[in-house]
Amino acid sequence: MLKKAGFIRYVRGKITMIDQPGLESASCHCYQAIVRVYASLRPVNEAV
Repeated sequence: MLKKAGFIRYVRGKITMIDQPGLESASCHCYQAIVRVYASLRPVNEAV
């Protein structure tokens, strides 16, 4: 499905993302929830 839609390329066991926005739009709502949680766990870089 993702390959046919042109979001990824799969050759000899290697997956390459071709269209990230398209891939994100095809994902379920839980993907954005995971992205938000991950972002909240990353440390904020402080200016030096």
